[in-house]
Amino acid sequence: MSEITAANVADFITRLAQVMPTHEQALRDLDAQIGDGDLGVTCSLGTRAMADGLADLAGEDPGTVLAKSGMAFNRAAASTFGVIFATALMSMGKAVRGQPTIAAADLPVMFEAAVEGVKSRGGAEVGDKTVLDVLAPMAEALRAAVDAGADFPAAIVAATDRCHTALEATKPLEGKHGRSAWFREKTIGVPDPGSTAPSRARSLRVRVRRGSVVVPAQPLARLRDAHHFQRLLGRNEHLLAVAQHVPHVVVEIPDGRAD
Repeated sequence: MSEITAANVADFITRLAQVMPTHEQALRDLDAQIGDGDLGVTCSLGTRAMADGLADLAGEDPGTVLAKSGMAFNRAAASTFGVIFATALMSMGKAVRGQPTIAAADLPVMFEAAVEGVKSRGGAEVGDKTVLDVLAPMAEALRAAVDAGADFPAAIVAATDRCHTALEATKPLEGKHGRSAWFREKTIGVPDPGSTAPSRARSLRVRVRRGSVVVPAQPLARLRDAHHFQRLLGRNEHLLAVAQHVPHVVVEIPDGRAD
């Protein structure tokens, strides 16, 4: 995978809308500790609205799909998190609007735009126990990966790994914005709920290992034999293993990639 199209973005949004409701109760419980407990419902309603609006975005470029999907999220789930999440997506989308595809080099630009957009909209800074404490480290990880010559999958892996460590780093912080500001010192020791929500999408990340190639996930009925993957991968005769992973299947091949 060297770039993503509007169809790839739409597929991710569709899968996100399927995954987020499975985390709804956990997010509600976490948010209730230092907020009003509505984050899980907000994420479920917002991502569902994003997916429902995709039909109206057919033919749009990937940046426009992201930006307008962010607006759909906020319309359906108006809240502090809704505004911030919408701002992040809209900022990302605007950074690449008009481009037919998104390349690896665009990723740090998009996340840096999201960081600046969220800072401007919410008035928070890194260290204030907000989603910025995940977004900013992810932007840094993407910038470092791309500057080091990482391809698209490697850059995504670097960012999602940093997402996990950055989320853990929000635990000792004290909330300063939104409902968490009411609890102040009681927020210490609890991960930031707003940062936790996007981290739940880590299960949708592109799985890449050394000596692997990534192909689109296929229905289970088509995963029953190696011959199908050999057709997908060209004439490579060294197919070793097949493992299904949402939303991709990782096929391990020694010494490189498919023809």
